[in-house]
Amino acid sequence: MKLLILIIIFTSINISCQVTTKEQLQKTEQLINERKYLEASAYLEEIISKDSLNQEAHYFLGQAYYKPLFVEGLKMVYLDLQIAKRASGHFKRAIEISPYYKGKVFVLGPYSKIQTIWGSMALNYILKGNPGSAKWALLYGQSEGGFVPAMLEYNKNIWRVVNRMQFYLQMVITILSQSGFCK
Repeated sequence: MKLLILIIIFTSINISCQVTTKEQLQKTEQLINERKYLEASAYLEEIISKDSLNQEAHYFLGQAYYKPLFVEGLKMVYLDLQIAKRASGHFKRAIEISPYYKGKVFVLGPYSKIQTIWGSMALNYILKGNPGSAKWALLYGQSEGGFVPAMLEYNKNIWRVVNRMQFYLQMVITILSQSGFCK
């Protein structure tokens, strides 16, 4: 009987001392917002080691790897491929767990984060004069869950409309300038 009481007391103390996953995720969100990415990733790795299907933890870990890649646009030529793959891999895992991410979002959802990572990597390669690697980055990003065909088609249509509008605008400017209206 005494042993049973001790087990119950010990279990109660142990349960009350445990931090919930929700509290850990709130802590990691705070750390990410404070730019303490390494500390946040340590917490998140711990959460994922206990629950590999925690979609929000994967998204947050992707964010902890993602944020240092995009600190400043001017430093884009220094993007790190291995960190990009880690970030992308965790966003991809969040999508694999469920294609409909409903957790806390840092501006963009996991699909858009993957597109941003690999679109930026492709641009990085273009800036370095390596178009073959740029093509690889875009294809890799597509295999990770970014650049969904429907979105690519949507963006192509927007581009066509913009090009048509530029054409018509140029025609109007030409007509107005030839008529002496624009001087």
